Amino acid sequence: GDYTFASNLVCAALAAVVSSLLSQPGDSLLSEVSKEVSNTCELADVELVDAVNVGVVSVEVNVPIVTPPNDSSRKEESLLEIAQRLGVSGLFRGTSSRLVQMLLIVVVQLLAVDTIRVVCGLPPMGQ
Repeated sequence: GDYTFASNLVCAALAAVVSSLLSQPGDSLLSEVSKEVSNTCELADVELVDAVNVGVVSVEVNVPIVTPPNDSSRKEESLLEIAQRLGVSGLFRGTSSRLVQMLLIVVVQLLAVDTIRVVCGLPPMGQ
């Protein structure tokens, strides 16, 4: 009964925490790359929407860094250089809000699954 639901909840919450922590640095890098790409992108809105609709938009590993208008030189940064620039704190920025979001999703999903199972005449998970 309650023990089974509680153990499922603890296991799911632990999985959410581990997966969030493991994927956070990669998502931070992707956000940084996307931000830099959007800052240098000179496509018209219509062209960008058309490219997204046909799945043409892609992100390159080497991204031009936005420089002041007076400086016409551009330096490309690798993912490793971006990670070094962000540092550990930058790679894990936003982790607490992400953990709250993931934990809420896990709890709501488990409650929904158990409720639907009971409404359908099935025993709750784990019984």
